[in-house]
Amino acid sequence: MDDKNIAITTGQLSDKSETLEFLAKYFLKDEPMNQAAKIEASDFLPIANVIATRCLRTPFSAIARDTETKEIVGVALNSVWRRGDEENAYYNTKTRTDDLARAHDTIMNEIHSSFWKLAPNDVSTVLHSEISSVSPHYRRRGIASRLYNKCLESKENVKTFDISGIVAEATSIANQQLLKKQGYEVLREILYANYRGANGEVLLKPADGSKSVALQWKRL
Repeated sequence: MDDKNIAITTGQLSDKSETLEFLAKYFLKDEPMNQAAKIEASDFLPIANVIATRCLRTPFSAIARDTETKEIVGVALNSVWRRGDEENAYYNTKTRTDDLARAHDTIMNEIHSSFWKLAPNDVSTVLHSEISSVSPHYRRRGIASRLYNKCLESKENVKTFDISGIVAEATSIANQQLLKKQGYEVLREILYANYRGANGEVLLKPADGSKSVALQWKRL
């Protein structure tokens, strides 16, 4: 299929319902940590709803649609994160008490909460890349890069919101490599091997072979 059949637009709150459907269908199943922790829709959707609402109310998210089917085939959800914000200070994913869920929550909350301790002192507002996902049927076509570029297309918006950079907690090998190519630096990594069950086995074993979550940052 020609990439001209993929339309990239700025995400709106009116896209939220379809975005949640897309995330439940693809991101929930494909994202390495969701997969490794066996996160289910009942756990995921309430969190995804909060994230989508937070991201789609500012002009820094993007939606990819197949112009023939009109279906969403990719999303990049970014929120505005200010130093000291309570709303965006942690991942509220504590919906289960088993070892897998605890490891998932601990890793994500720890790496997320460490950003402002590691960020340059002159940085007070950043974009937080919360979710980036492309349907497996549309991958390897540059859609992720197009979504990223669309999110940062308006220099006026970046200036108006006083955005100094963008930060992401990258969990997949593909995303970690893409961000590295785009000029991101790794501020911190947390190895999955550091979190083990009572029998000593590593709890989270992502199917893509990733060994860590990387906190990656780029100044704009």
